[in-house]
Amino acid sequence: KHAHYLEVLRSGAIEPVSGARELIRGLYEAGVPLGLATSSFPLVMDTVLDTLKLDLGFVTRGDADGRGVRIMGGMVDMAKDMEMNVVVEGVENQEQLDFVRQMGAGYVQGYCFAKPMPKVEFMELFRKNQD
Repeated sequence: KHAHYLEVLRSGAIEPVSGARELIRGLYEAGVPLGLATSSFPLVMDTVLDTLKLDLGFVTRGDADGRGVRIMGGMVDMAKDMEMNVVVEGVENQEQLDFVRQMGAGYVQGYCFAKPMPKVEFMELFRKNQD
């Protein structure tokens, strides 16, 4: 398992970025795990990535007709077909966690587990939960 990974965000992937694809490929070939936020999909076509990160807010904000759920489900399926890890961020309660697990995402981030905290507090919480 890797302790760190590179996450390519929308602000870091605006086209055209001179040499971005070559840089990402070089990092991947050097063994750096790479992640991608959904707003950076053009890079998926040209880059080898390990992880796709989805924002659950995509589904939870005004998805009355269920389109967001279907789109997110398709993105999870696509990532799994491409042998990528899937991280869903923004999970705030048990109902959302159950939904994300049913969808098949492998990793989850959000207030459902803990709010952002200083490293010392995180390490204490981590050690406590290892038992």
